[in-house]
Amino acid sequence: METSEKKVKQKFFSYSNYKNLIIELIESRPKKGRGQYKKIAEFFNISSVAISQVFKGEKDLTVEQGFKLCHFFGFNELETEYFLLLVQIARAGSFEYREKLEKDLLTVRARSSDVAERVRPNQKLTQKMQSEFYSSWIYSAIRLSTDLEKIKSIEDIVSHFGIGHQTATEIINFLLDSGLCKLDGSELTIGPSKTHVRSNSPFVKRHHLNWRMKAIAHIDSVDKKDLHYTGPMTLSYQSFERIREILLKTIEETTQVVVDSDSEKLACLNIDWFKF
Repeated sequence: METSEKKVKQKFFSYSNYKNLIIELIESRPKKGRGQYKKIAEFFNISSVAISQVFKGEKDLTVEQGFKLCHFFGFNELETEYFLLLVQIARAGSFEYREKLEKDLLTVRARSSDVAERVRPNQKLTQKMQSEFYSSWIYSAIRLSTDLEKIKSIEDIVSHFGIGHQTATEIINFLLDSGLCKLDGSELTIGPSKTHVRSNSPFVKRHHLNWRMKAIAHIDSVDKKDLHYTGPMTLSYQSFERIREILLKTIEETTQVVVDSDSEKLACLNIDWFKF
């Protein structure tokens, strides 16, 4: 993806007109997106003239065409919901209906600021399970480590993390019972691909603290390929929100990179962005 296209995607939920969004998205692509409208027309099985009448004229997409366009551009679930609301707003025939759709749009826009909406978990833990899982970084670390080739047994975990056999056994039993790990024959392996603790969870503070304390401990033995950055600054309110959206998009893209990646080593990403 080109950098300019990333910028369009990063401000996706700030658009109030679906035509402007698509036009800017296309123009951000190599060669100003030459040939893209023709490809859309072929995807819709309609003429290029009909597409031109929408994006360079007064006509609007149907909701069904809007849905197909989301598939064409590979929009995720939340982006699709937002885009289809923009299409419906453009087509709305009454003030009351438009007003209702605009309220729905604001709700989706607010949801877009929630990391949990951008990074969907595959496994839902009970409150009791969450209480134990987020009590220490070691639970998450051991769970992730079972996706590595070199860690497939209790003994491997004891050796890698330098913890007692009983502790390792108790944690693995919990991970197996909760479905976060599984046994493939006699070998331990990871269960669902990711979990996420919501921002309003009573366990979120402990989760953040666990891994930030781990990062602080790691600074004493930092490798040149590691990255630690601290940058206090002053900036405008608008810039603060802009950077927040950039970071949310980065988290979303990072998650996808990890999903598509081979598991070769353990790593941790901590991001803090706050006013003080």
